[in-house]
Amino acid sequence: RAACERPRAAAVFTAHPTFSLPRPTGAALALAASGTAPQGDLPLRPVPPTLEDEFDQAATAIAHGRDALDRLAAAFLGTARAIWPDRWTTLDPRPVILASWVGYDTDGRTDIGWQDTLRLRLRMKRLQLARLAAQLGALPEDCTAPLRRRTAEALAAVESQLAACPPAGTPSGEAAQ
Repeated sequence: RAACERPRAAAVFTAHPTFSLPRPTGAALALAASGTAPQGDLPLRPVPPTLEDEFDQAATAIAHGRDALDRLAAAFLGTARAIWPDRWTTLDPRPVILASWVGYDTDGRTDIGWQDTLRLRLRMKRLQLARLAAQLGALPEDCTAPLRRRTAEALAAVESQLAACPPAGTPSGEAAQ
């Protein structure tokens, strides 16, 4: 039980060198790791990424990681169900933690303001809540209705918070109020 409930590793997606490859090359490398051979010539040098590019790539990496962790959790739970049919539902698998510093770690960066950090954190929260809402939507409503409502309320709150965030760049005094 402790072997699958206590995180054993963490993957933190940072901007560099995570995004040191052009996006098509990085995507081909990910496919190659899954057994699909790359097609054609791939660029070697990336264009300088924007903060938005870095965030999108980190969010995509986290989504792929979450998909893999969901499959791993399903395998844990399937095995546990066969071994402990009376208590497998109490298992809480959490073998790996996924996170990103993109937009939050401003050490040495002058292109990330506090408003960018706030906005990107809220966007990541929205992505994870939307993922949860989609997963709940695939389950019977009679057992998920309360959690569906809470998730919808949380998504609405995040949308309101995002709407209130100052835009990218240097905020005006009015935007910071």
